[in-house]
Amino acid sequence: MRLMALDAASRIVGIPRGAPVVSDGAWHEVTLQIFDDGRCALAIDAKAVAVSQDALMLDLPLHVVIAGNSVGTTVEVGALEAWTGVRSDIDWSALSTPLAAAKNATRAVPKVARPR
Repeated sequence: MRLMALDAASRIVGIPRGAPVVSDGAWHEVTLQIFDDGRCALAIDAKAVAVSQDALMLDLPLHVVIAGNSVGTTVEVGALEAWTGVRSDIDWSALSTPLAAAKNATRAVPKVARPR
């Protein structure tokens, strides 16, 4: 059963089994990164776990949607932070897909973090 999914450019990007567990009832930091080539990457608790192969259309407005579809499950969302550029606190090069373009990225989208 997949507990988390990344939908980028209308395609589901698989989250590998080795990704940090998010179903343990604890707060987790989820970072969504958009690179200048339009690919989208996901990190959980500062660990890069997935990157899309398909590019988003960067000339259109972007929206982040946080949703849950499990009956009886509560999804709590803490602080939401938006920034421009590539987060330097995450090793995006750890992903199997080369991310050479990441060094020149100029656009990123929100990060969900535990409340302060």
